[in-house]
Amino acid sequence: MSTVLPATGITEVLYTARAMRRLRPDPVPVEVLAELVEAATMAPTASYRQNWRFVVVNDPGVIDQLGQIHARIFEFARPLASATLPEGVFRSVAHLGTKLGEAPALVVVGGTEAPDGRAGIQAFRTWYAGILPAVQNLILAARARGLGTTLTTLLLEGAHDEVRDLLGIPEDVVLVAVLPVGYPSGHFGRPPRLPVSEVGFLNHYGTPLPDPPKSDS
Repeated sequence: MSTVLPATGITEVLYTARAMRRLRPDPVPVEVLAELVEAATMAPTASYRQNWRFVVVNDPGVIDQLGQIHARIFEFARPLASATLPEGVFRSVAHLGTKLGEAPALVVVGGTEAPDGRAGIQAFRTWYAGILPAVQNLILAARARGLGTTLTTLLLEGAHDEVRDLLGIPEDVVLVAVLPVGYPSGHFGRPPRLPVSEVGFLNHYGTPLPDPPKSDS
């Protein structure tokens, strides 16, 4: 029988599921991690293929190995991140860059049936559209359980095949994201975002979509 996540207001979850890169070392129960994966599989799936795959890692030794790889790659990315990110965001990113191996759990997400180069860009769009909603579902389910996470790709950009070999993932699975999961050392809250009227348009690009009314809460 499927378990049910605790009732949490959907608006609160959506508006406060910001990237949480600083995690406490407290272990996350396997059954909770399984619930997150189950929630991920409730997402829409392209052509009903359900071709997503999830490798949940809670072995400290394996996480440490992945963390060492991640830290090595981050050193190459550090100058660009430092030059382009706001100072506060960079500090958070740099923390995860060197501390990924201390996360209590990682979820590595991939998918099968990835199109090859002959299939064209449209096929890749469809394929990713069938995987990424599951990743977002997992993020929201984690937030509903009081768990922090963030979608990361640096490890895969620099060591896709190394990660796949370390975890015994077959070659027909293309990896898409790595999500550290744990109880956050900080607080959930609404992240700073540009107003709707600056990023949304009504009927024609350039015509601002009005900002929604301010909430009294």
